[in-house]
Amino acid sequence: MNYKSILFEVFRSMRANLLRTTLTMIGIVIGIGAVVAIMSTADSVTATVSSELEKTGLNRIAIGRRFNGGTIRILDDSTIHFLKSLSIAGVKDYQGSISVDSQVRDYMTGEAARIYLSGATESTMDNLNLKMLVGRGVITEEENQSQAKVVLVNGTLVKKFFHSDPEAAINQIIKIAGASFKIVGVYQADPFSRNANGIVPLQTLMTQPFDSNGYSQIEAVLDPNADASSVREQLLAAMLKKGGFTDEDKANFYISNPRQELNTFKQFMLAASVVIALIAAISLVVGGVGVMNIMLVTISERTKEIGLMRSLGAKKRDIVKQFLLESVSLTIVGGVIGVGLGILVAYATISIINVFDSMPDFIFTISFPGIGISLLVSVFIGLIFGAYPATRASKLSPVEALRRE
Repeated sequence: MNYKSILFEVFRSMRANLLRTTLTMIGIVIGIGAVVAIMSTADSVTATVSSELEKTGLNRIAIGRRFNGGTIRILDDSTIHFLKSLSIAGVKDYQGSISVDSQVRDYMTGEAARIYLSGATESTMDNLNLKMLVGRGVITEEENQSQAKVVLVNGTLVKKFFHSDPEAAINQIIKIAGASFKIVGVYQADPFSRNANGIVPLQTLMTQPFDSNGYSQIEAVLDPNADASSVREQLLAAMLKKGGFTDEDKANFYISNPRQELNTFKQFMLAASVVIALIAAISLVVGGVGVMNIMLVTISERTKEIGLMRSLGAKKRDIVKQFLLESVSLTIVGGVIGVGLGILVAYATISIINVFDSMPDFIFTISFPGIGISLLVSVFIGLIFGAYPATRASKLSPVEALRRE
């Protein structure tokens, strides 16, 4: 028998028992669908986080103080001058920033909430990559020099104080740490961004009521092709040299490498999605057992047919090929349907997430490696769980098979 005639017999048998075929494939469909949905959703999350981090600056390395009672000197303009004097290759500039945790209170109702403020200048506002909802997204140099009491807030605070109406928040007065600030802009909250939920002029944070003692961190702005790991090591050595610290004193400050952190996140997401997908793939084993069971039933029902094929000259390997192809065809068709189902589930999941205003727009990504692996697994499931029934069918005696009713 040639493969064309074998395939014809396979699909004829599948069509003749359509309900049985459908029920047999359910386990495969669910297993493959779950794996593809999980892998595609994980890839979508990874792509979104990568995109958001790239917008907020993978070309930056932050040097910050740890508030653990350490002896690290205050980060100030002298620190920036010292770092600039080193002329580290790959670093374009150094920028200081201040962040404080404070309390915000509605001027009219007195309702209070916590606010995490970040100081900014006109030159550093572009680096924040804010998605403005209403108002302006800049802190002018004049406001910075005059230590103006103006603030940009995110949608989370607007939701609490202004019933989710950004327009209503513009030019309103709120109290932060007891001082009155005018809202001049509202930007979209982004859980993947390192931005604070309130932004004020940098110099304002150095005055009453904040009196920030130096910078919270200093950011090294890198060239696009800079070796971030090498720059980080040089900055670490420089900070130890400046403070006169030993290696044991490294705990007093941190030097972050966003690109390395992103790679770590990608590795974590890949490992997590693989583990979860493997758990979901348990249903494939259940589906494979179902395939083997139904193939044994099919062989029992087609005993005479097998005996007739053998008596007409079909060899044992022809019988094995036919029933293996039938088994693999079941799992492949189930796998293809499962892939389609998994993509739909992943798309629906990302679409539901995108409904929420507090979340960034997730990038829907199809996991093609996940699809390829899933289809290969479906083939192996068909081969493994179809091997025993196919071998059993090939061992039937033609004479005994023809005698059976």
